[in-house]
Amino acid sequence: MRVERRYSLTFKVAMASLALVSKLSARSIAQEFGIPHETLRRWCHQYQAQALAALPSERQKQDLLAVTIHLQADNDRLQEEVVILKKALNILAHQDTAPPASPSHNPAAQQTRGKP
Repeated sequence: MRVERRYSLTFKVAMASLALVSKLSARSIAQEFGIPHETLRRWCHQYQAQALAALPSERQKQDLLAVTIHLQADNDRLQEEVVILKKALNILAHQDTAPPASPSHNPAAQQTRGKP
């Protein structure tokens, strides 16, 4: 009776990369770790196919560059807005803390004091 084993993705990737970069044969690695040779070969093929798929094409690189440039421009604009808003906040904060004009300096207030 055949027992179906389950291996974690981390284990599969580790075994496939070991088989691909090691000077040992895939057969000896499979035997060492108790993995069927055909299973390890399949993992190696899947690993290589997915590694190639993970590499971006020229079109994808150009798209990523365009998005990066756009995001950098947005970032620069937003940083300028932050500086402007901080300056405005600073001005408003100083206006709120300035003492109110005293009645003695207000000519209209002086005229009403003398009249009954």
